[in-house]
Amino acid sequence: MISAEGETVTLTKKIDVNEGDKKGNVEKWMLEIETQMRRTLRECCRDSLKAYSQTPRPDWVAQWPGQIVLAVD
Repeated sequence: MISAEGETVTLTKKIDVNEGDKKGNVEKWMLEIETQMRRTLRECCRDSLKAYSQTPRPDWVAQWPGQIVLAVD
């Protein structure tokens, strides 16, 4: 995922749009992308929260995407 500001978050699971019943079925693989985006951001929030108390604040803010910083802060 790439934000308008250029921040990137890599999905934790690769999605193959030609796998199984997703081939040629845009609705199915788009739903899987949405699910994976949510799962990835949830994991990112969890990891950021763990790092919050262990990392100096200026470094912590620079390490995580802006939306994650706002949510965890």
